[in-house]
Amino acid sequence: MYPQMTIEEIKATTLADFEVMLKAYSFNQVDKRYMASLIAWQSALAKSNDKKGKPVYKKFKDLFDYEKELKQIEDRKIEISEKDISLYSKIKEMNGGE
Repeated sequence: MYPQMTIEEIKATTLADFEVMLKAYSFNQVDKRYMASLIAWQSALAKSNDKKGKPVYKKFKDLFDYEKELKQIEDRKIEISEKDISLYSKIKEMNGGE
């Protein structure tokens, strides 16, 4: 998706700005191709059979357990070191305490 820009914004866009927007667009395109490939792979996987000809995955949850994935995110611990806290405090001070 291209950014919505006015003529004034376009005129004020620098080459560096353009390069950043182009890189972001390119990353977005790679992400789209990745998702399309993942969907195709999961589709083929979902249709796969074992040696006896029976489906490997009988239910979608066997292929992807949505609730389990969400729980793993909720249970994930974020560790912040004292060094990180000190750095964040300094940045906050530099930004006027915001």
